[in-house]
Amino acid sequence: LLNLVKNLKYLTPFSFLASVLTISGLVICFYFMLQDLPRTDTVNGFSSWAQLPLYFGTAIYAFEGIGVVLPLENNMKNPEDFGGWTGVLNTGMVIVACLYTSVGFFGYLKYGDAVKGSITLNLGGDLLAQLVRLMMAAAIFLSYTLQFYVPINIVGPWLRSRLHGENNRILGDYLLRIGLVLFTVS
Repeated sequence: LLNLVKNLKYLTPFSFLASVLTISGLVICFYFMLQDLPRTDTVNGFSSWAQLPLYFGTAIYAFEGIGVVLPLENNMKNPEDFGGWTGVLNTGMVIVACLYTSVGFFGYLKYGDAVKGSITLNLGGDLLAQLVRLMMAAAIFLSYTLQFYVPINIVGPWLRSRLHGENNRILGDYLLRIGLVLFTVS
């Protein structure tokens, strides 16, 4: 149902809640990771050369969400604040890069080669660890709508141009949104 919302202004509270859940989850993850840290010389500083493609693939995947924020420039009150050295884009990307680096560094330092695909899987099974997984899942669910905004802005005009009549365009837009959701979750 959230993907039927067409205006970014109405998606802001959901995005804000997703951000709060993500930040809270990260704080709890750091709480777990920073307890009883081993010395840095107990883990390898670098992996083998064979792992380098995996690293680059993971890093590129982690930053692929940049396509989500680019259309936001069109909806900003002051779009000129988006770019530049201290603009919204660079500031956000530096913060995200620092968070990724910190979670990666401390997660690997804490769990070593036993680290799993998601750091939340290493936290254990107690109630707080389960809460982190639930918060992160809810954040992904709530931010899905914002990520969905980009493909709809690409495919939507193409579909509307092929439909005649305002009612058909509205129905086509809703069916496109529902169809893409069903396609991406299955």
